[in-house]
Amino acid sequence: MPYARIIPIRPGQREACKRFVTELLTSRRAAFAASQRAEGITEEHFLIQSDHLGDRLIVYNDGEAQSRERMRQVRAQSNDPFDVWFREQFRAIHGISLEHPTTGGANVEHLGSWRDTPD
Repeated sequence: MPYARIIPIRPGQREACKRFVTELLTSRRAAFAASQRAEGITEEHFLIQSDHLGDRLIVYNDGEAQSRERMRQVRAQSNDPFDVWFREQFRAIHGISLEHPTTGGANVEHLGSWRDTPD
């Protein structure tokens, strides 16, 4: 099931956010992939949106929703070095503690999807 979340980026943390995503997709790719698989995520995209309200990270992914929520709870308490690093980076860049996540993400409603296909 598709899932999207818009996460504020703290002022002055835009470049740190970009480095965080780059590190997830390069030097920490294997650990990130294992974590994503454990969450049931099969695809994930990262975008930054900037306007007069500031910067926001947009995360879009697809996968098994029940596994995703269960694994987020596990990641929030995990002592695995990748999970600890991930939580620290997330808190510094976004000001959000994964140990006590905001409730907004659970209220996202998928309205539909479009994909270009040949007729």
